[in-house]
Amino acid sequence: LDEWFFFSHFEGDPVMPGPMPHEGNSVLELGLTSSVVHSLSARSEVEGGVEAAYTASSMVLQNDVYRAMDSESDAFRAAVFGQLRYQVGASVWLEGGLRLTWVPSRSGIYAEPRIGLRGDHASVGSSLAWNVAAGVHRQFLNQFDLATIGPSALVPSVRVWLPVSAALAPPEAWHLGGQVTWMSHAG
Repeated sequence: LDEWFFFSHFEGDPVMPGPMPHEGNSVLELGLTSSVVHSLSARSEVEGGVEAAYTASSMVLQNDVYRAMDSESDAFRAAVFGQLRYQVGASVWLEGGLRLTWVPSRSGIYAEPRIGLRGDHASVGSSLAWNVAAGVHRQFLNQFDLATIGPSALVPSVRVWLPVSAALAPPEAWHLGGQVTWMSHAG
């Protein structure tokens, strides 16, 4: 059983009271993940786990160009995930997995299926590794860049992070990727 705790915290420029324009954003994310890997046979293994995460964001935007905004939001999500790895050849692996994430503020469960094929081949003089994968990725913490009022060449934008709200579904992206690495062992 593998358990770990992650904590990430980012704070933008501090918000200073007074007549000067000020902009700032802070994000706090706490999470807990637990997973287990079990070998089913010499050629296959299964992995499963759970995750819980809490994200809080605070944003202040007060200047002479934009309408003043002061926003605080937080979000909780929980997920279960599983993955199966199966050796289909001497050095070729097929991997398939599914992650289900529950977002209580939207009363919804979001699926992220994934599949991949990878190989590692070694010979006396070289080695070759390759990977092809496809799947769905959902984003539960969104990043936005807002143009600033200052000299745009020096500070063109303010970056703001906001957790997924109840009003919008988490953005999703379908992806397909591949990678090939070849190394020569000739010395």
